[in-house]
Amino acid sequence: MADMQRSGVRMRREHAPRVPSLDYIRVTAASLVVLSHAIELNYSDLGDIPNEVEALIVYTCYALSRTAVPMFLMLTGYLLLSRDYSTHESVRHFWKKNFLPLLLTWELWVAIYYPISCWHYKTKFDVLELIWQLLLAHKCTLVHSWYIPMILGVYFFIPYIAKAVQSLDKTETSAILAVSLWSAFLLPSINNLFGGGLTFSQGVIPLIATPFSSTNFSGGPYGFYIFAGYLIRKHANTSADRHPLFISLGTFIISLAISALVVEAIPKIGFWYNNVCLVPTSASLFIFLHSLDFHSSVRRNEIFALLSKASFGIYLVHYPILLYLSTIFDRPAQSFRNLISLFALSLISSMFIVLATRHTPKIGRALFRM
Repeated sequence: MADMQRSGVRMRREHAPRVPSLDYIRVTAASLVVLSHAIELNYSDLGDIPNEVEALIVYTCYALSRTAVPMFLMLTGYLLLSRDYSTHESVRHFWKKNFLPLLLTWELWVAIYYPISCWHYKTKFDVLELIWQLLLAHKCTLVHSWYIPMILGVYFFIPYIAKAVQSLDKTETSAILAVSLWSAFLLPSINNLFGGGLTFSQGVIPLIATPFSSTNFSGGPYGFYIFAGYLIRKHANTSADRHPLFISLGTFIISLAISALVVEAIPKIGFWYNNVCLVPTSASLFIFLHSLDFHSSVRRNEIFALLSKASFGIYLVHYPILLYLSTIFDRPAQSFRNLISLFALSLISSMFIVLATRHTPKIGRALFRM
């Protein structure tokens, strides 16, 4: 009995109570991922929306939806970079409990995605190509699938990144932020707005600015977002101002409006995660949701905790559903009504499929890490 009690104490220490605001952030980000891909599938060209009011709404929705990946990466930094990885055992434990399960789940989904990709793009099933994709030597052709190989690389090195960032002082932190902002965000944004640097049928538009040196070792924009999540947690634990609601909300509204204008200015180039406008938009939305007091409704928090656990599964399932729905809806019309239908049906269907596996825990763990 004493051994069981000590074991129970250890389990309670290992499993910290859920933070409701983080569940809200995760559910919001998962929903915005679906919105982003629904917009891309519904509108073949964001620059060709004829109705000005509809175009403004779509640009704003698209700018908002692009905060999803940055917020997920901030959550990664928030949750993982503050941990103690001081021993070899702790590093191996992280790999075993976090990296390896994610890798195995992704291998399973690569095998699921490949025949779906062959069906959608009308290509021949090639066993050798499937093997290359399983080995992570070729990329999966579904649009959303770039994220997991990227995050796998992040997870493998998280213990070492954490050791490094935990030792930084204010001067070193400021220097890293400044260099990363300039190289990973400002220069690409300048090129997109004024230089292009993209290949078109008429030739190549030259870059007007190039980095003075490579900063790829920093992790680029993805590493920046992860570092930002760590800093948000560190500031939240030390700052006397616990509820920066109005500042974060005001920053979010202003930066979202600017982001929408940028989407309008570069519809053919795209609004990728290295656009500098996404930094304040994503961070302020993250801080706003993190600062809200969600403890007033236990039942609501339980619902969002459940949806939060399903967020990874929603990411995995939603895009094949969107592909199927896009073949049913009248995509050439590119109507806003189609967009709402695509978004709502794919999100609800994804939630239903993922949550249905709660009754078969082994399947839920294997497919969705539920």
